[in-house]
Amino acid sequence: MPIFQANNKLHFFAHVPKCAGTTIEAHLIERFGPLGMFGHSQGFNVSLQHLTWAQVTSVVPENWIASSFAVVRHPLTRFVSAYNMRLSQARPPFPREVTITDFLDWVEARLPTNPELLDNHFRPQVEFLGPKTRVFRLEDGLDAVIADLDQKFGSSPSLPPLGHFDFHVSETEGLFYSSEILPKRLIERVRILYAEDHLRFGYNPEPARSVTVKILKPTHARAYKRQAWRIRRHLSENVLQRVRNIDV
Repeated sequence: MPIFQANNKLHFFAHVPKCAGTTIEAHLIERFGPLGMFGHSQGFNVSLQHLTWAQVTSVVPENWIASSFAVVRHPLTRFVSAYNMRLSQARPPFPREVTITDFLDWVEARLPTNPELLDNHFRPQVEFLGPKTRVFRLEDGLDAVIADLDQKFGSSPSLPPLGHFDFHVSETEGLFYSSEILPKRLIERVRILYAEDHLRFGYNPEPARSVTVKILKPTHARAYKRQAWRIRRHLSENVLQRVRNIDV
């Protein structure tokens, strides 16, 4: 949640991961100068810009914050985007052979006990919002965000147009093909996992626009890698469950 100063007051942008946050941060820097609560710091397990509202207000008194806003996204497109981003990294945290259904299994198993999983990328979006945070939906475009900033702080005609930053690693793009086919069961499971987001932001179970998932091309796939990962994952989960069940 980056902090910026305007009119001698502090304001927050609640950066929900995978919701155009990097683009908006670049605009805020151009407009207001350097941001606070940004980058990495000892004492936090996640990037400062990915802190939830509860995490931020544990160190910054809530009454210091004059206003806050956030951009949210359909939970399914956000989940798929986060999966695609990790899959495209030069060194992904899981084998590229792992399917999005496998990955959802992994997230569901870990999120309840590790909500900061992968830099808070899979927390429900509602956890990033304060009680008075103004919410914009990414699907409606970012013009409304700029208009709101203009209304609050005055227009800035000299600023460049709001662009979009894509940090996918280009050298890996040739490894994948794209598919718009997602299992119905996966769509339902994501809806259940992020039920509060659907309700709060008025999203239907399926997004209005198609969702594209990356899939490793068969010429690059090694089936044993996926199977080995699944075996290690289940072994790890069994061990963790046994530890939790120990009566201390």
